[in-house]
Amino acid sequence: MDGLSDVSVDHRVRRWNLARSLFAFLTLAGVVFCIASALGTSPHWVWIAGFAATLVSGCLLRIAWDKHRVALFAGAPTAVGTVRDVLESQFGDGASKYQLLIDAELAHGVSIHRRIDIGGDPDPLGWVGKPVRFRHRTLDPDDLDDAFVGREERNASLGPGS
Repeated sequence: MDGLSDVSVDHRVRRWNLARSLFAFLTLAGVVFCIASALGTSPHWVWIAGFAATLVSGCLLRIAWDKHRVALFAGAPTAVGTVRDVLESQFGDGASKYQLLIDAELAHGVSIHRRIDIGGDPDPLGWVGKPVRFRHRTLDPDDLDDAFVGREERNASLGPGS
């Protein structure tokens, strides 16, 4: 379990969930404050301060969101699977996002299928057939979203410095 007790993992998950909720509330409150001060007779510096606070709380929300996901998978077992296919999602501005579909064979003949986002990789098809190390929390064969690739898993899959 990577040296982490269930209590410390649960504590980290709860802590980052609370932080995520707090920063989501602060971001939403900041947006409402900015709109109210822009429509009202407040001086410009009030609107600028509200906008800056909203921007900071939005950045902290993103960090808390990522840390919460890391905490969810902190004690999860790892598996090595093979990339079966690459899915592409196009955005309106021509940018693409890619997802890897992975098949992994676990102990006792259990086969699981997972999906991992890789963003805008310049050569996404180069992943097909390659091994990828990931963490998972369930043995449900078709829980596609139950996969996490952190720094350790990425280094094990791609090599150090990747």
